[in-house]
Amino acid sequence: MLKSIFAIEITKLVKRKLLWVELAILAILMMGIYILLYIVYLGMANLPETSQESMEAMKTFLLWPGALPIVLTLGGNNQTTGLLSVVLIGALVGQEYTWRTLSLWVSHGVARPLVPAVKYIISCLATLLIIVVALLIGGLLTAFMTYQITGELALSQVDALQLVVSVLRTTATLLPYTALALMIGVVTRSTVAAIAGSLIYSMIIESLFTQLAILFGGLPAQIARYLPGMLSQSLLNLNQHIARTPSSTLYDETMDALVSSLLLEPNLAAIIIALYVLILVGIAIWQFRRQDLTA
Repeated sequence: MLKSIFAIEITKLVKRKLLWVELAILAILMMGIYILLYIVYLGMANLPETSQESMEAMKTFLLWPGALPIVLTLGGNNQTTGLLSVVLIGALVGQEYTWRTLSLWVSHGVARPLVPAVKYIISCLATLLIIVVALLIGGLLTAFMTYQITGELALSQVDALQLVVSVLRTTATLLPYTALALMIGVVTRSTVAAIAGSLIYSMIIESLFTQLAILFGGLPAQIARYLPGMLSQSLLNLNQHIARTPSSTLYDETMDALVSSLLLEPNLAAIIIALYVLILVGIAIWQFRRQDLTA
């Protein structure tokens, strides 16, 4: 039963035009960012007044292996790929109520807690796919630029195991936001509410609060440490281990000292992220068990 549910849900996901539209948007966005950066680099290289420090800083974004952690940071940004993930899970949940397909699952003997749980697991796989596509596009472009600028591509400088772990880690940083979209979607039975509520929280409420909290310090800054955005930053900093070279320390050197001091230890950050997911998905399951799906 469980295997067939997953197979059906994955088939439904793959057939959704929204998924492929989002992946196309992501590909265009990543290509636009890196093509623009490359054009800026070429322009700087032709200016005699450009300092060596500026050129080296720009190369960090374009050249392997240091560029790969930055590609994943862009891929794990809750303002871009996070937005795509939230829109997708909002549609996956909200539209099922409109189409009344959830009642079909229940009427065919599928346990109620299993329905939102499977939906969320499918959304996690979709988020992983989004991150992988971002890495493929950004990775291929920076590989090309690395070869164009240096004449070589030293694959030995990339830790393959750390690259795989970093993809999974980056995906995990977005899961609290997709869990929030799932919870809102189940509670409200609305696609619009699920998407709008999640985006308002991540792009306005959390973002604004975190910026103000860092500015004023004190108790607000301590609260901000435990919000998903700051927790994500704690994990994303570990992606620097993809690169075996000293350039991988770029994040530690350039990160604002105040922000860096507020970041939690990565293992603790990962535990809190998992707690966010368990609580939000748990609320969604609890609410779904009580709902009248015939209404």
